[in-house]
Amino acid sequence: MVEDGGPRPTTPKGFGSHFVPFAVVTVVIYIADQATKLLIVNNLRLYESIPENGLLRLTHVTNTGSAFGLLRGQTEFLILVSIIGVLGVLFYYRSNGRESALLRYSLALLLGGALGNLTDRLARGAVVDFISVQVWSDYYFPTFNVADSALTIGLFALAFYVLRNRASEKRLEQQARTEGIAPATTLPSTDGEELAENEPGEESSGISTSDETLAEAQRAEDGNSSDRPA
Repeated sequence: MVEDGGPRPTTPKGFGSHFVPFAVVTVVIYIADQATKLLIVNNLRLYESIPENGLLRLTHVTNTGSAFGLLRGQTEFLILVSIIGVLGVLFYYRSNGRESALLRYSLALLLGGALGNLTDRLARGAVVDFISVQVWSDYYFPTFNVADSALTIGLFALAFYVLRNRASEKRLEQQARTEGIAPATTLPSTDGEELAENEPGEESSGISTSDETLAEAQRAEDGNSSDRPA
């Protein structure tokens, strides 16, 4: 129990109530990815499709590359990249996770997708893909999975967040330049203090304060001399 006036516990930056939805989305993506892959592996032979033809098919294939069949045969390299990516997402969330819900959900999609494909590479040496989409006649889009979909959506959402923030910053800077007032300039004085520069429309008398004081003293001395008897 914290006494009144005493220090109150603080939540570490990037965690707290915002961490719960981030963690939930990450776990949901990961479980959905692994569950669908397990169903494919247990019910379809390698390269088997359901249906055999059509615009959308479930086809059991394995991929030693990255998302959508890129970098085939680079399993060890991709494992290293995935681990770095997971740590990077967690670090970025801890530093900036409270800024926006869009940022948190995009990072959660990236984390869930990266963990899903990383699990496949570590356990099987290759990623299980199964969603096959026919683009036209005999051409099919590279087969993908739930993790690939989450990674793609997360990247687009993160890019949108970054671009929107930059546009907002530029708009605020432009507004500040348009409406802002330039600070008053100062001129150094002989006694070490700074005197404000005259505002527009004001003219300088050309006589400093010290000069005026000396002139008044001289006039007083002349007046005293004239009052003395000859």
